[in-house]
Amino acid sequence: MSEMTHEPAERRVAMLQLASVHPRDGFNPRSKRDSQKFRQLRASVARRGVLQPLLVTPDPERSEEYVIVAGESRYLAAVDAGVAVVPCLIDAVDGETDGLDDALVENLLREELSPMDEARAFRRLREGGLPARAIAQRVGRSASFVRERLALLDLPAALHGQIEDGTVPLSAVPALLTLGKIHPELPEVGVRRVLDGPVRSWEDPTTWEDLAADPVWIVTGSVPEQYEDLPEGVYVGGASYPVRGFALEPRATTALDKIAKLLGVPPDSLQVRFDPDAVEQAAALSAAFPSKDGYRTLIVGTDVASQLAADGLIARLREERAQAKRERDARHPAVSSADVAAPAADAVTYLETYDAARKASEYLAGASKAGEVAGRSLALLAAARWATSTRCRCRAARSTRSTSTAATGCRGAMRPPSCSTSC
Repeated sequence: MSEMTHEPAERRVAMLQLASVHPRDGFNPRSKRDSQKFRQLRASVARRGVLQPLLVTPDPERSEEYVIVAGESRYLAAVDAGVAVVPCLIDAVDGETDGLDDALVENLLREELSPMDEARAFRRLREGGLPARAIAQRVGRSASFVRERLALLDLPAALHGQIEDGTVPLSAVPALLTLGKIHPELPEVGVRRVLDGPVRSWEDPTTWEDLAADPVWIVTGSVPEQYEDLPEGVYVGGASYPVRGFALEPRATTALDKIAKLLGVPPDSLQVRFDPDAVEQAAALSAAFPSKDGYRTLIVGTDVASQLAADGLIARLREERAQAKRERDARHPAVSSADVAAPAADAVTYLETYDAARKASEYLAGASKAGEVAGRSLALLAAARWATSTRCRCRAARSTRSTSTAATGCRGAMRPPSCSTSC
């Protein structure tokens, strides 16, 4: 091994045989390498060798060998270029971090880490016992920066790659984290709302700025079809859902059957709507999450939704029964004693048979011409038909009671409201 020492033994620069240096599996905080940049680095190393020393530490398991702390890309470029000797900065690593903080600092300074790489590296340091403030001090970043990166790991793993490649901008992360606190699968819905484009061709596309401004509004969707895109157990206030989708208690099931019978429809065809009362009830249970403008609300929890559905069915049964009673009353109004005692002021008075015949004769005798006689005869026939029909209805009404649509009269029997004679 060729070695030139330039600093004290505890920290020194030396030219080391490449064969005595090796990386550690899974240590490098960077998960991906830019292929174009690596090709450029490899070409440079082939022409001029490694110009910046690798940071290494003695391998505790193998004598005279060293483990790379920072500089793995330079090491790999040297391997590809066939370089035999590389400059190295040999140093002991911090026992708390095992050198990860040094590796992070170098990558952060080079801006070669993605936000997810930084998040994973900070997590490793935190798992090693360092709080966010201590990590920030070691890597030269603010504590808030460290906490923001660590928060990325709270998002669904399915989004990590999209954050890593920039598909999901960091500006959208706070909104996605807000959705994640409501339900762990909602961040993915928020991303789909933006990336999938508008449902209707005439709608404006949803932007990351829209999502950041009001994440709840965005995930509720613009059309009812998008309700189905929500995770199981997440519902939209004001929307209607098939009743078969809820686990109903026996009392609610009974109410459902009675409602279906009143309406004459199959029970499974009914739907439950989460109206403002249901939203208010969900809010009392800490299960309602409104949009910033308050016009839309997410209701979260299968158990909560089933309870709201049950209460809604019981309330609806009361409403349907009340409506049925109103319809019956409209068809068969109740009759008061005043209605029985006196006929209506505009009631029609029927003549007795003898008087009616006399009046008809006088009316017919007043005609002087044949055409006039024929006209008055037809008029009398029509009047007789009308009178006979009305009297028949009056007699038929005698068998009904005071709950029918007719009024009481005709010696206590039922007669049409206009009837004022003794039928």
